[in-house]
Amino acid sequence: MTTAILDAATVVATLRGDRSLRPLTDRHSAAGLRAQLEDGLFSLVSDLEPHVPLVIRPRSFRDERPDASLGVGLIRGLLVHEVLRLFVTGVPLDDPYTDGLEAWQSHNNSTELRAAFNALDENDRARLATDVRAHSATLVQRLGPVSPLWRPRTAQNIIQRLAGGRLICRDVIDVVVGTGATQHASLALIDVTTAALTTSHERLMRYHALMESLRTQVVPLRIAMLSTATGMVWRRDVDTEMLQRAVDDVLHVVHHARKAA
Repeated sequence: MTTAILDAATVVATLRGDRSLRPLTDRHSAAGLRAQLEDGLFSLVSDLEPHVPLVIRPRSFRDERPDASLGVGLIRGLLVHEVLRLFVTGVPLDDPYTDGLEAWQSHNNSTELRAAFNALDENDRARLATDVRAHSATLVQRLGPVSPLWRPRTAQNIIQRLAGGRLICRDVIDVVVGTGATQHASLALIDVTTAALTTSHERLMRYHALMESLRTQVVPLRIAMLSTATGMVWRRDVDTEMLQRAVDDVLHVVHHARKAA
């Protein structure tokens, strides 16, 4: 069951937990999970050509498809994630909106997104700045300081090719801390959303845990999901039951994607 963190404990503190209670690092389950996926995918995608694969992403697990318009909400999310990256890597934040905007513009090559931002009128930009500052304040308070000793990595990209390349699973995990090289589990995942948490975020947590397990061959210790809209945090210890459900989630998504094609 997912644990909802309602008190003042920070995300990092709950992920660290009691070191003496951490289980041994699981380096064996990932191979079995991959085999289960391959078995389940055989009847679902064997008719696809590898050069035209089915691709699933985190948004594939949402209950409703998000608004695809390039509006204030999308840009707000992008800027808050820039603030997250800066904060985790220890960059001092003078003004979250200005700092996030400068970081985003320094590497954003999307002409559509730049055009969408430039098209915002004065009122929209003022609302965007207010929203980013508010979400960033919640982010910093609830996340808590991330020690460099935990080897934090941001925007961890994952690509897993399954079923002979007929299925590609893409993922991005906002923050990964710890390492899989220790005797006891210490690898932990953090995801941040600017929306309120829903059941689709449960599926997304499972997907992240599964993808990281397949990528590293090491099962993470824990995963947390933080909503900067509400301050709510969900934390989940990664275990066999969670990863088995993640396999089922992937197969379910693939099944429905093939039916809808």
